[in-house]
Amino acid sequence: MAHSSLEELLRDALSTYAGSHVLEYVISLREEALMPRQATREVSLLFADVGRVMPPAGGIDSSKLFEWQEAFLGAISQSILESKGYIDQFVGDAVSCWWERGPGLDDAQRACIAALDMARRIERLNSSAWERGHPKVELKIGIHTGLAAVGPYGSRYRLRFGLSGDSVNFAAHLCRVSGTTYSCRVVISGTTRSRLPASACVSRLDRIQVKGLDVPLELFALDSL
Repeated sequence: MAHSSLEELLRDALSTYAGSHVLEYVISLREEALMPRQATREVSLLFADVGRVMPPAGGIDSSKLFEWQEAFLGAISQSILESKGYIDQFVGDAVSCWWERGPGLDDAQRACIAALDMARRIERLNSSAWERGHPKVELKIGIHTGLAAVGPYGSRYRLRFGLSGDSVNFAAHLCRVSGTTYSCRVVISGTTRSRLPASACVSRLDRIQVKGLDVPLELFALDSL
């Protein structure tokens, strides 16, 4: 894509590297955007990661692995952005993201819709993976709705726009136990479950005590909405 000015290039680069929400934040606050400044909000957080990997018979060469990762992360990103979510970060093949309350569907519902859409997209990638020299993978997803600090944090030397707090750790934990401790693809917390319509197809998995919570955390498997 050609850019007519350095300013256009920098805007596109910031939007691509950090997200359009970060670009809007910087433009709206200008110099103030360069200071650590998180605000506590209720959000729905989703972590997605690769579980079991099934390589093609001949193995995977590095160029094919890069090609697969781009397709995998692209599919996950589409599910997030099309449901009006925000991508937090990529760590290897793992993705963290969140949704905030706004007009239309509840943020917990949008997070769950995105999770189910991710699963469908990865199934489609898997259907022709070996023919293209790509691995087939199992997707693990965890979703939790709760309070988190949102905004830039770090130091005056380097800031990162994202989320922090116990809710982030809970969502990451649910992703870790998905497909391992519990044989299901999407694990959601009880707070997320409470925000879904009665027609949602969920099944209770467990009740666990988590550090940082006064009451046990209910866990559910999400099958459909």
